Amino acid sequence: MAPLGSLVAIGKVDRVVNAVVRRTRATRRLLVASAMVVGAVSSCGDDVPVSTERPLTFDEASLLANAQRLNALDGGAVVEVVSSFLIDGSTVSMRAEVDWSGHTGRALVMATGTEQAIVEVFWNDTTVFERIPSLDPLLAGRGMPSVRYVARPADTENRQLDRAIALLVGLAAEVPDNPVLLQQEEGSAFLRDDVLRGAAVTVLRYGQQTVYWLDAAGVMHRFEGNSTAKNAPIIVDVYERGEQQITFPDPSTVIAVDAIRELYDAVVS
Repeated sequence: MAPLGSLVAIGKVDRVVNAVVRRTRATRRLLVASAMVVGAVSSCGDDVPVSTERPLTFDEASLLANAQRLNALDGGAVVEVVSSFLIDGSTVSMRAEVDWSGHTGRALVMATGTEQAIVEVFWNDTTVFERIPSLDPLLAGRGMPSVRYVARPADTENRQLDRAIALLVGLAAEVPDNPVLLQQEEGSAFLRDDVLRGAAVTVLRYGQQTVYWLDAAGVMHRFEGNSTAKNAPIIVDVYERGEQQITFPDPSTVIAVDAIRELYDAVVS
């Protein structure tokens, strides 16, 4: 199993997005169609201006190179995530509090298919804690009425939810990227100036699959990614920036997944 880890470079985030498409495991219907129109995944501002795509200038590449470092300096943020897996029509959406300093977080979850039973998650570098209400009566029937969360190892190779969390963790980096290398990356480009939620932003693409919406100071307002096959789009909108205090569930309310593996697999499959 692969842990969430800390993805510290724009290129590594790009590779995580590409991994989202792999091993999709269940046929799922669209849950939050109103939250994400896949056909418009790269044109989601308040208006849709004509693209003026051209190569990055050095100043634009410098903004892009520093975007993840600014996230790290802010320490955390409240974000919204909407992801879609077009090979089967599934989605995972989250409203999350991300602690970039501690690589931890909490999110309310809406999902379908394998992840549809999960309504809340907490995470650290190695473990995901899931709130699964449909397990409550089953656990109570086995004499565990106080258990509310299931702890399991993070698994970015097999779990779509964990890949989205790993991408959130990876949007912050202690060290800026090299702007010259970003300029030279095939596909990197200035796309347009735009307005997002009332803020003037510059929309810049790194490589072929990832797009950053940055204001004049280089602060990230939105991240867009996709797989190489362009069938796993994900959007992260960044709202309240600053340190996030994540209070994990009381240990008395948590059970390890291996202790209830049969029940867990019956609900999350």
